[in-house]
Formats: sequence, C-alpha cells, structure tokens
Amino acid sequence: MKIMKTLPVILLLMLMMSYTTLLAATTQSGTQKIETSIEETSADESVIDVENAGQSPQIIDSNENAEVLKVYQNSMDRVRDSKKNMLFGEKVNTGGLPIISWLEQEETPLLELAKKYPESRHAAEGLGLLYKELHERTQNEKYAEKAADMFIQAEKFGIKSGLVGLPQYAQELSSLGTQSQLDKYFTMAMNVYPDNGHLDLQYAKGLARFKNSRADEFFKQAISKRDMGDFQPLTSYAEDLFDKGKYQKALEVLQQWSDSEGYAFYLHFLKGFALEKLGRLKEAQEEYQQFQNAQTGTTPEVTQLLKSFLQIPSKYRIPGSELQKGLPFKTESKGAIRTSSDTFSRKAVGDIL
Repeated sequence: MKIMKTLPVILLLMLMMSYTTLLAATTQSGTQKIETSIEETSADESVIDVENAGQSPQIIDSNENAEVLKVYQNSMDRVRDSKKNMLFGEKVNTGGLPIISWLEQEETPLLELAKKYPESRHAAEGLGLLYKELHERTQNEKYAEKAADMFIQAEKFGIKSGLVGLPQYAQELSSLGTQSQLDKYFTMAMNVYPDNGHLDLQYAKGLARFKNSRADEFFKQAISKRDMGDFQPLTSYAEDLFDKGKYQKALEVLQQWSDSEGYAFYLHFLKGFALEKLGRLKEAQEEYQQFQNAQTGTTPEVTQLLKSFLQIPSKYRIPGSELQKGLPFKTESKGAIRTSSDTFSRKAVGDIL
C-alpha cells in the first residue's frame, strides 16, 4: 500500500528525467558527449574515439572524425531547437527565415559530409533526423521517404562498422516511409538481430500502418519475446485490435499482463475501455479507477503535473460514457506529445519524435 502511494511521485520523476534527456540530446547519445569527444580531439586527426559519441556507448564508428561530429552536432542543435519550439513554444532565432527554410539550410552541409565520407553513420543519421523533423513540420511525405532512406543507410553503416547488440532505427522506420522501405529495413535488421523483440514490435506497428495482415504475426512474436515488466507489446497489439473493433481479443491480449510484473497504469485504462465496449461496466469502472490512481500526487501541484502527462488518445473516448468522466483525454495535434502506448512506455516521453 505504501508503494502504491509513492508510485505517482516516482513516475513523475521518471517523466521529468525523460524530458531532461530529450532537451539535452536529439539522439540517445546526447550533444554533450559529442562535444566532449570533439574537445578531446584535434581537428586534423583522421579518426577520433567516438565511443561516447554514437547512439550507444558500445558503438565505435571507425571512420568518424572531428569534422563529421562537428557538422552533426551543429545540425542536431538546430533540430533540437525546432523540437523545443514545437513542444513548448520556445522562440527560435532563425535569422528572419521561416523555420522550414531555416531547417532546410542544414541539408547542404550534411549532404556534403555524406559525399566526403560516404560510409559515415552520423552523416546518414543526421540527414535522417533532419528529414524527420521536416516531415513533422510539413507532413510532406517526400521528407518521410528521405528520412527512411537515411536511417536504412545509417543502420547498414553501423552494422558494417561492427555495431552489435541493438538495432538503432527501428522506431523511426515503423512510422516513416513506404512499405518497401519498411520491409527493406526490417529484413536487414532481423538478419542481424534475430532474437530482438523490439524489432518484431516495431515491424508489426509499421505493417499495421499499411493495414498489412502480417502485423498480427509480428505482434505475437514481440509478445513472446518481451521482458518481464515490458507492457508495450501488449498495449500496442491491443490498440491495433481496437482499431479493427476486436475488443474481446484485445482484452485477452491485455490479460497476459501479470500483477507481479508491476503497475502498468495505461494498461488498466485499455482494459477498462475494452470492458466498457463489451458491456462489462462494473469491471470497466474498476480498471478506470486503477488508471486514475496514478494521477494522484502528494501535492495538488504534483497531481496537476501528472494529469498533464498522463493523457489518453481522444479516439478512445466513448460518446456519452459516464464511466469515462474525469479521465484525461487529449486531442492529438501537430507537434503535440504522442498520446499512445509509446507515451506510456517505460521510456515515457524520452522517445518523443
């Protein structure tokens, strides 16, 4: 009981730490790590120690040098400022240019970098993140396809350079580009990381985006490989089943979660939604209450902050529902924080964009 009372505070701290991570770095590495690597390396060195500069501390790109990382860092600073503007309305000094034109200026130095160092993972990744940001800003699919191509190249270069352990761009490919690009990336990555459940999950979500029936197969594989305490494969599959109107099957998926795995508050909401759709109102009310318990902080200020984070996709609002009164629904809009199972994952909002 004591654990349950302190849990919202723990969740709040996790969310706040995730936002700090987001603002400190566009990628998992962090701008500061890149700055440190550059400061410790003279500009005329052909190869630098990038052990702390890549997306993962275990990754060493043998062909990356100070010039590459300086251009990468400058471009990512601009992308990061754009994110802060979209998420929090912070002003950006664009020198009088429209923000799209200001972002597009970073394409040329990154392309020149990629031409000079044709197997540079950071050059490809930088272009991918730039195009992804431009897609978020414009919703122009040409940027989504360009971003997907660059992430595919970056993964390939990373593998060639000896990248082992974890795929780096699965989440990006699940939401960007064409069916052909999706298949190309995941075929390559799964050959290298055949036991990685994260790949199965992201491939399933990508296939679902194209309404491909193979999505079910990969959702099930992701669930079979999930770690104890990882609810995202369950909630993601349930959300896909909701989209198809399969509420009973979605409930059965969600019921695979065991209380011994911990407290998964978003899972409680989804179970409540499924139960209400199935007419099991008393059980639905109990699940909604479990979700609402996560919004109670030790002070009114903490409670309000928790409510601002723990928001539900508006598509799960049931018209006229008495049980859903008081639940924190939010309409998604361009640049808003994602309100899906990704938002409620263990990484919380650290996975934004």
